Amino acid sequence: MNRNRFPIVLLTCLTGLSALVQPRASDAAIDSPGIVSISSSGTVVASWQGKQAALQKGQSIGQWVLMAVAEPGPHRRLAVFEDFSQTNGHLLYSPMRRA
Repeated sequence: MNRNRFPIVLLTCLTGLSALVQPRASDAAIDSPGIVSISSSGTVVASWQGKQAALQKGQSIGQWVLMAVAEPGPHRRLAVFEDFSQTNGHLLYSPMRRA
């Protein structure tokens, strides 16, 4: 490779890679529910756009459907929501808010 072209090729490659790792603007602006509590029985109390609801698996708040409650560690629960309002809707793993 010609030494004069090396910096241009390197810069082009790095620019392309940085575009792959940066989050898309649509990902940064997801309007997602907040988790108020997650009970040991799997009931999730969630708030979204000023509404609050107690949800069981399969129930929804807005466009978000509660798919599962995961327990990745002791005393740590996550609510798993999916957005079915679009074909490639988002998955959301949401921890309970800490006071």
